[in-house]
Amino acid sequence: MKKVAFCAAAAAMCGSLLAVESANIVGYANSEFDQGGWMIPVGVAFSNVGSLDGSFTIGETAFTGTAAEGDQMITFDGDVWNLNQYDKQGTGDGWYLTPADGSDPEIIASITLPKGGFVYYIPASGEALTIAGEVADPSVSQSVTFDLDNEAGQWMFPLVNPFPVDTTWGEINTFTHEGDQIITFDGDAWNLNQYDRQGDGDGWYLTPADGSDPEIVNDDDAVLIPAGAAVYYIPAQTTTWTVTL
Repeated sequence: MKKVAFCAAAAAMCGSLLAVESANIVGYANSEFDQGGWMIPVGVAFSNVGSLDGSFTIGETAFTGTAAEGDQMITFDGDVWNLNQYDKQGTGDGWYLTPADGSDPEIIASITLPKGGFVYYIPASGEALTIAGEVADPSVSQSVTFDLDNEAGQWMFPLVNPFPVDTTWGEINTFTHEGDQIITFDGDAWNLNQYDRQGDGDGWYLTPADGSDPEIVNDDDAVLIPAGAAVYYIPAQTTTWTVTL
């Protein structure tokens, strides 16, 4: 089963990490995996200190590790309601992309993931995936706006906590509205769980990926997004999520 650990501190507290000249701090999220937890939903809550724009480039490396031949990265394309699949080839041979929109496959050198990005990772080998980088200043509230009037025309957004901490349903309920949807992917069923927001206090109507009976999810204390993970969010209206530690 997956276990997620988080460390965010000055270098003295995280001996393997170096401090940077910033108001922020450096930390890491470590997702361990085994044969019982073969797909990892990776949410990027860090900025890459080695990149000018803070994004991570998945090429011959995958965050702090080596990208092994046979690794897969999967992203969801809401416009065509299908999956982009990236398969790591041999060393130096890039990633084989099978596009969600049915266009011709191609070889690409790398995959770019910005802070706030989301990808499913299926490792071919190894024991853990670690993302290290700059963490937003925990003394300052962070906001994420899901703007339905944006120029990109987006309507489905990756939902990643601006801080690498667990996100509960109670936290989600502070900014979502009736009619909002949350989508998670069930790798075992190879299908999507769909949660539909009901009225205030009425929870979320879950249509399970495995075809079992729908049910109401209404537990504010339950964790929806573990630290280092993510889900997809379909808002019914433009909204802003403000997170305070």
